[in-house]
Amino acid sequence: MATTGLWTIGTAVGSGTPGVWHQVRGTTERICTSPTTLYATDTTSGKLPEYNRSKKTWTDIGDPVDSFVSIKDRLYAVNADRSNVSAADL
Repeated sequence: MATTGLWTIGTAVGSGTPGVWHQVRGTTERICTSPTTLYATDTTSGKLPEYNRSKKTWTDIGDPVDSFVSIKDRLYAVNADRSNVSAADL
């Protein structure tokens, strides 16, 4: 997975060339990476989309979340009202 970055103007991934970044999403609150992809919270809906690097698209994979983390091949998310923790294989 390429290096990722977060700025107020959006989310970007490193191109592999030092100092060259490609914006892949507008403003977001939180991002996290797994060994295979990038996740970010949607600032409008609160949902958790996953980035498809080859298609350069985002797909919602979960309901609104409060927080999330990926550890190895699992993604954990706390739902928006903090009443449940979910886990999914990546």
